[in-house]
Amino acid sequence: MGKEAVMRSVTMTMLLLCLAVPAAFGQDDPGMVEATDAAGRRVFLFDDRTWEPAPPDLRELYWGMSMEQVRQADSVRFIPDDDTLISLNARAFGMTGMMFLEFDQDALVLAGFLFVENYADGEFYIGDYRRLVEHFITRYGEPKEEVVEWRGEETGSLGDAFLRGDVELRTEWETERSHVGCGLVNDDGLFGLLIGYEYKYR
Repeated sequence: MGKEAVMRSVTMTMLLLCLAVPAAFGQDDPGMVEATDAAGRRVFLFDDRTWEPAPPDLRELYWGMSMEQVRQADSVRFIPDDDTLISLNARAFGMTGMMFLEFDQDALVLAGFLFVENYADGEFYIGDYRRLVEHFITRYGEPKEEVVEWRGEETGSLGDAFLRGDVELRTEWETERSHVGCGLVNDDGLFGLLIGYEYKYR
């Protein structure tokens, strides 16, 4: 399968992992205004003329950044695939894989990782998935949703079932600005551990 087909498959799976649910969050402080600086970073401006940067949405990045702002902000030198997608080999969460960033009208709206660890024993994939879930629980709190979806016969060994393509696992969180999901996928054209981040207001 070519790189473009893999990226389309990953993007569609990420959208399934991070289902958009409209929501609105206002600022609690009436003396604070949100703004975006020239580099595309989100900042908080206060009535006393002070300011502070908002926490990044992902790594050093903020939703809505242009492709050029992303390339200048992140420590990795991204090379665009086209005008809507950037991808590169990356190492994250102690694993090797591919990172991709998707843009809509030159605004960052979606990011994801596809990990390419190669294990003969399916329980190692289950272990990596569970470690990621625990990491995200520590960071984002209890999940919004946890799904174990069987496509074949239910068995006691998730690892073997995953390698056969009989089960898919996913867990989802929601933050003020993002949908976050991780999952194990084994279907036609896509195999591995995925993490997806999507801007809630895209």
